[in-house]
Amino acid sequence: MISRGSLISSSFLINTLRRRILALLLNFWDLKSHLLLMVTTSLRPSMFMIFSLMLVSLIARLPLLLLSLIFNSSGLLTVHHFVMLFFIVSLLAALFILLSLVQISLMLFKW
Repeated sequence: MISRGSLISSSFLINTLRRRILALLLNFWDLKSHLLLMVTTSLRPSMFMIFSLMLVSLIARLPLLLLSLIFNSSGLLTVHHFVMLFFIVSLLAALFILLSLVQISLMLFKW
């Protein structure tokens, strides 16, 4: 039979693991957006390009912040939901980054 103390300690361990995974994901998104911003500002793009990249970084970060709020408040979100949401957010961020890179290449080659 499982004791109440072991359930509490396993719940604490799971919550700690969730928080660390979310912190790593948030740091990954920050690093990715900062690197992209550094690369594009070295190419001297327009202010609209810089603003759009900052907006993309914010859009990519918002769902992860919502996930962290859900995890910290109730823990009702399963790992399956978390993986699906992260995959969808990653696809959207990749699409925005791809569009930004296309815009940069168009600016460089002036097509």
